[in-house]
Amino acid sequence: DEADMFNPNSAPPSNGKLLKIFTKVAGPNILTGVLSFLSNVTLVVYAGRMDGSINVAVVGLAGTCIGIMIFSLMIGLNAAQETLTSQAFGAVNLRLCGIYLN
Repeated sequence: DEADMFNPNSAPPSNGKLLKIFTKVAGPNILTGVLSFLSNVTLVVYAGRMDGSINVAVVGLAGTCIGIMIFSLMIGLNAAQETLTSQAFGAVNLRLCGIYLN
């Protein structure tokens, strides 16, 4: 049970159990990343069927720029969340850790 992970008196979870929990949590993010990548591939394929290589270059460059902006935002937010969660955990404020992680 996932609730046992937060009970200090229970035994630590096995690696298999942790992998199962992480996969359950990360699954939607993995699916989102794959589908996002496939949408870019579809755009490049359709642009390639148009006249001229300029269309493919424009779609590829725009996709790269948007990807860099989105990933930069995500990395920045993740770094801030990691810092705030670590501070809350160090202050033994587990409720605030839960708020930051959700």
